[in-house]
Amino acid sequence: MAGEISVPEDLKQRFARLKLAEDDIREALFIWHGLDGALRAAAGNDQETSAEIKKKADVVNPAISDLLDALGAAFGINSEKGKSAHDKFTEADNYNADLVSQWGNSLEGGGSASGGGKH
Repeated sequence: MAGEISVPEDLKQRFARLKLAEDDIREALFIWHGLDGALRAAAGNDQETSAEIKKKADVVNPAISDLLDALGAAFGINSEKGKSAHDKFTEADNYNADLVSQWGNSLEGGGSASGGGKH
């Protein structure tokens, strides 16, 4: 026996949010990769503090880079599918609106909504 398929009312918006999430992650990657180099440059070459800052950056920064890269890769794939699904929902909405408009116009012109066939 087949189960029921349930479609949330906000499904189209959920797919659209995937694209927004990708944009945010892309921006975070851009900022982070620039920030990592800037941090190392700002640390300078002072024997006492520079070495300590760079040592901590060597431990923390790769983990942050890996996390952002993994999120970017995941959303890069999903956002294309999300954008595609969102576009298909928009096409369907437009198509349905056109059908409703045509159907309404046929009734105004004295036509029949039954399709004209034998029932």
